[in-house]
Amino acid sequence: MIVGLAFKDILEGALTKDLHLIGKASTGVAALLWIAERVSFIHAHHIRSHDSKDAIAVRAAQCLALIPVVLAAGP
Repeated sequence: MIVGLAFKDILEGALTKDLHLIGKASTGVAALLWIAERVSFIHAHHIRSHDSKDAIAVRAAQCLALIPVVLAAGP
């Protein structure tokens, strides 16, 4: 919510209608998800070994995953 409010003007502007940007954002997020999946197999942790740094990284990734959705939805 904080990220959305901080970038509200940008997200509601002309960028939300640019199909090339939407495609690039979707491709970029897909690449990040693929990399995250590959790395997770290498660095498999037990659920109890996670700390607050891991939680922040997960939340940041979730925010990034919303970018293509917001761009595609538009006003």
